[in-house]
Amino acid sequence: MKRIFILLVVVASLLLGSSIPSHAQGTAYIVSSTVGLSDDMRLQLNAWLADHPQADTQYYGVTYVHQNGSAWWVSLVGLRLSSPDELWSLEDGSRKAIWIGSVKIMADGTIVPFSAAAP
Repeated sequence: MKRIFILLVVVASLLLGSSIPSHAQGTAYIVSSTVGLSDDMRLQLNAWLADHPQADTQYYGVTYVHQNGSAWWVSLVGLRLSSPDELWSLEDGSRKAIWIGSVKIMADGTIVPFSAAAP
């Protein structure tokens, strides 16, 4: 009975592990920005994306940056590109954008994903 249980646990973990999408083929990072982006902000976002990829890609772009008090609002786009140098546009109809979202960078450097449902 114990062997059957262990076998079921192993099989279930293999099945679940293969059904969970792996985020990115490598470390996620910002490949380009359509707006001005400081080197410090790029480093912060790259470190956050490496630990918290938001889509099944390693390439991200920044499309909007706005300071609100001591925090920064940043709009990101997850990109399905064949290389980091590939050109992309949100309006070109190529479907390279696979995820769009925003984050808030707090004064202490903490990055918080933004949800429309969040206060």
